[in-house]
Amino acid sequence: LMIGTNDVGYASSGAIPQGTLDTARTNYTTLLNNLFTARPSAKVIMATIPPLGGSFAVNNALRVEPFNTQVVRAVHAQFAASH
Repeated sequence: LMIGTNDVGYASSGAIPQGTLDTARTNYTTLLNNLFTARPSAKVIMATIPPLGGSFAVNNALRVEPFNTQVVRAVHAQFAASH
């Protein structure tokens, strides 16, 4: 499952706002909770957003990497809570 390209706003410039990162992490956590509530034995493969290329590459450090960090934290928190 790879989601978040709209959260990152790959066409936007500048750092991703902290509020957007917080919301993205909350949304990811909620999605995981809903998935595992509905199907406790489900296997979900989560993906981060791949690095952007071309004229959007400048957004990797400012937008994609911070978002991916939140995805990883949400997945780790979900895994820790379920084990």
